[in-house]
Amino acid sequence: MSWPGGDWTPSDNGGGGDSYGRPVNVASLGTFGKKGVLVKQTPEQADLALHLLSSPFETLPQLPVWAFLAGFTTRWHKAWVATTLADMSGKLGRVLTPEEADALAHHRSIGCRRHSYSAPVILATAAYFARRGRNRFRFPFFTPTNISPIHFPSPRMALLRGRPAIASWHALRFGAYWSLSWLFLAGAIGGWADTSYMVMVIRDPKCKAMLDVAVQATREAQRKRLEGTAGLQQPPHPETAAPGSDDASPSRPYPAPAYESAAGAFQGERAQQQQQQQQVAPEQSPRGSSKEDDAFLFDDASPVAPAPSQRPQSPTPAPPTGSGSAWERLRQQAKQGGEGGWNQGEEQSRQTRAQQRAEQQYTYSPDEQEKAYVKELAQKEFDAMLERERRGMGDSGGGKS
Repeated sequence: MSWPGGDWTPSDNGGGGDSYGRPVNVASLGTFGKKGVLVKQTPEQADLALHLLSSPFETLPQLPVWAFLAGFTTRWHKAWVATTLADMSGKLGRVLTPEEADALAHHRSIGCRRHSYSAPVILATAAYFARRGRNRFRFPFFTPTNISPIHFPSPRMALLRGRPAIASWHALRFGAYWSLSWLFLAGAIGGWADTSYMVMVIRDPKCKAMLDVAVQATREAQRKRLEGTAGLQQPPHPETAAPGSDDASPSRPYPAPAYESAAGAFQGERAQQQQQQQQVAPEQSPRGSSKEDDAFLFDDASPVAPAPSQRPQSPTPAPPTGSGSAWERLRQQAKQGGEGGWNQGEEQSRQTRAQQRAEQQYTYSPDEQEKAYVKELAQKEFDAMLERERRGMGDSGGGKS
């Protein structure tokens, strides 16, 4: 396989005087992609790109004599120059002028020569470190302790013995150091050569007009690419729901977040609890029908009054003062007095608690209101327990009489 430009020999009258002639369009220099970047170039197209020069290729700065030993050949040099000329023509959208082509080829040739400097630098670095650890047979980041220099690779399986074995160990060490040096230095020297090429092109007045056009085209392509990317990544704007529309309306494209639903449910539960607390205060718990019929369990002759019912009962007409037995009059008086005292005290205590709860609703936090509500329920249960005990005492008193 021949490198692009490797088979071309300039004629006596310059680079554009051979049978190919000077290229007249960019498409004849190679295959170009978006933004005019060179994608592919055949050897014939590379030859044609070198015809852009106004002078023979040999007039450019050449590689060092020893460069071919490291793989930097004349074909490699021509391929670099041809690729550079074709790529710049594609970015400009036109064929380079002879003056522009000569300037670019000159700067690229200097860059290629600096690329070739990596070979002696890597070789010298590997030789230095191999010589430095020669006595201890040191390898990169490793110094063997149980090595046998006169046996290679090991005493049990010795392929070489004596001086050939020692030379093999040093050759192996040098190869390890050379590989490590190439890994670190080849890229560094190549970057230095490319950077120096770009600096020389920027500083060259002959390339100023060419660079201005190339930079403008690059910026325009980047701007279009950013606009296209921004248009694809921009999310649709959520539409504002009209007043009175429900959540199922198509004007709301996104469902409500989970935390909003949880917050609404919590607020609704809190409002319902507060409403129940406000309703409990003025209300009185109705008693069962069995408590209304407790009066029939007592004997008329019993001096103990029945347990008062919390539900207001229709007042029974009081018997005449002079009528009835003494036990009946005593029971009637005890009943009226017990009902009045017990109901009046309980009613006052409930009104006091309702007033305190109404005041606490404006001063307490929701947690404190809940605690107060629980405390009130406990107080009501305690009152009910006292009432049951009193009713039990009444039952026992009626039985004794």
